[in-house]
Amino acid sequence: MWTFAKTYAGTWPHEYVVRTSQNITMILALARHIFEHGIDGRFYSQTRKYHHEGGKVYWSMDPTPDATTLVNRCDEALSWLPASISLPLTTDATATTLAASYAEQLNV
Repeated sequence: MWTFAKTYAGTWPHEYVVRTSQNITMILALARHIFEHGIDGRFYSQTRKYHHEGGKVYWSMDPTPDATTLVNRCDEALSWLPASISLPLTTDATATTLAASYAEQLNV
């Protein structure tokens, strides 16, 4: 059911599932859950809803649940925010600052 996104294998590894006539009920329910229970997160200059569950992050690139044509997911450690931080964690202070920034993005 989930397909590995080969195009982004080297940059933002993730999986996706495309809405079809056979899975439309499941995809719409998943999209509604993401939009209703997800948290705002950044993707470059965009703000998206991200739902964190079971070590995975789920999101849609569409503006509404009903417009969702596919749902993406990745491991939390590979989501955009941690992967976009390219600073070396050389000191405890740096690690603490980055962790605080990440927690702020997750609203925790």
